[in-house]
Amino acid sequence: MITAVKVKNFKVLTETDWMPVEGNVVFVGPNNTGKTTALQALALWNYGIKKWIEKRKTSKAEIRTGAVINRKDMFAVPVSNSRYLWTNLITHLSERDEGGKIKGTKYNNIEITVKGIEKNKEWICGLEFHFDSEETIYVKPLPNSENNIADFNAEVLKNINVTFLPPMSGLKLEEEKLLFSTVEYRMGEGRTAEVLGNLCFQVLHPETEFLAEGRNPGEDWNLLTGKLKKLFLVELLEPELDIKGIIKLKYIDADKNELEINSSGRGMQQIILLLAYLLIKPNCVILLDEPDAHLEILKQEQVYELLVEIAQQKGSQLLIASHSEVVLRKAVNNNDNVLAFYPHSKPKLINDRWQSISKALKYFGFEEYYLARQKGWILYGEGGTDLPILKKFAGRLNHVVLPFLEDCFYKTINSDDPAITRNHFDSMRDAKNDLTGIAIYDKISKPLNVMDGLKETMWKKCEIENYFFNQKVMIEWAKGKVPQNLLFGPSDSVEREEAMVKALDDVLPGAAKRDDRDAYWSEAKASAEIKKILRAYFNYLEYPGDSSKRSYVDIIDYLNPADIDIEVKEKLDFIFQQLPPSVKRVFSR
Repeated sequence: MITAVKVKNFKVLTETDWMPVEGNVVFVGPNNTGKTTALQALALWNYGIKKWIEKRKTSKAEIRTGAVINRKDMFAVPVSNSRYLWTNLITHLSERDEGGKIKGTKYNNIEITVKGIEKNKEWICGLEFHFDSEETIYVKPLPNSENNIADFNAEVLKNINVTFLPPMSGLKLEEEKLLFSTVEYRMGEGRTAEVLGNLCFQVLHPETEFLAEGRNPGEDWNLLTGKLKKLFLVELLEPELDIKGIIKLKYIDADKNELEINSSGRGMQQIILLLAYLLIKPNCVILLDEPDAHLEILKQEQVYELLVEIAQQKGSQLLIASHSEVVLRKAVNNNDNVLAFYPHSKPKLINDRWQSISKALKYFGFEEYYLARQKGWILYGEGGTDLPILKKFAGRLNHVVLPFLEDCFYKTINSDDPAITRNHFDSMRDAKNDLTGIAIYDKISKPLNVMDGLKETMWKKCEIENYFFNQKVMIEWAKGKVPQNLLFGPSDSVEREEAMVKALDDVLPGAAKRDDRDAYWSEAKASAEIKKILRAYFNYLEYPGDSSKRSYVDIIDYLNPADIDIEVKEKLDFIFQQLPPSVKRVFSR
């Protein structure tokens, strides 16, 4: 079993702390944050230690030079150029003298260090990989690494087998029988479904000592077919090899039809792939990249339970990269380890936050947990159009907060009850204890209070829409507004202006029409009033225009910046002032 891994200079993982991977582990996080890279790093380390052990057996030199690795032999990490394994493609670093002149270069090595347990004894093994050419790299023990077993007893690790299975891809109409080394190479290239028949063939007919060791092929085949029958009500038939060397894999469906495997759904093919792979790889560290791909929600839950069950039976350890919230829930419920990857951050074990994560999953969804960790702050508003309106105002005022609004985690609470905001923020803060929250409510009667990390304020007028709701702006908008995608319709600004004047006259109370300072303009629910005015406006034009909230945000474009209420700037200032310094630094670069 491996228990921890640390990676430096490998693809997107510039330098990690120790990543705990004891037992079964699920890697979660957004795209391109290093989940698959971490799996590949372990696969590369495993390949490296085996090459180093082989080198030690055949070489009698007192000083051990590195063992050579050809990029084509790295099935789990396929690249067209070895340089692509390095972070930012930097394989060498310049050395400079005191005057800043380059005096030479040195290798910028990939470093992968793994901890584990073998026969109840802990070990640590660090390897470094240095670039040789587009085709080759060299591996040797990491120097100055304390108690590095690769230096004095690497043979202890000869039985550690790490295998990598990428997501499912498309099937071939005819699948030829292949050497298992070719099968592994194609899987490394992501062509997993092209070898589905070969994997099933090896379950029942293992061709090498490695594939047969510790296995009972008949029992494994019965286990595979039994699980499929329970999940899909199908009977998977034994794979056959025809005279042309083509593997025939068929099944009988619930209606007793005999069909080729190509006729099955992608979800069933995915589960066959996963189960066959686990069965032919007992006593391994198995790296699975998105095993939930192509599976509907219930099957995602079932397949995770099934993988854990079979891995336990076969003495294997699972490391799984997943985007599935269902898989995450099962891992949390099973007390399996969860390692979270976030942009611009280092992978972090989140087992100590089971309760808060469960709460986030139950009420809000893990994607919000991601966003809270990724952004570092949350902006709360009562409606979905509040953020677009704030951005419009910030643009009109050329306010410094605009880029932050363009890239924020905005949470709509759809209520005038601050308790909803506070409950949400409390859950998110459990996940990230230094989170910042900024809430701007419509004018409400409930008191605002001070909560650690959450700053609240409210509009003095009824709602945010009141700050661009007036007769002059509505008329200017009508004159400038040309209906889109309309072959025949009103295009004359005078006609549009007349229609808006009539609509305003229909909806506005007399006092409000006569006085722009009347209480109506502050106290009426502007969003509802604008909707009524737009309905009347489009009715006069005999045009079925859009009177929904999202359609009138651009009314602000017709508001003179000098006429924007000072309170709008104050609210934008408020948002900017509360932003975490770390967030401000990102935009100041």
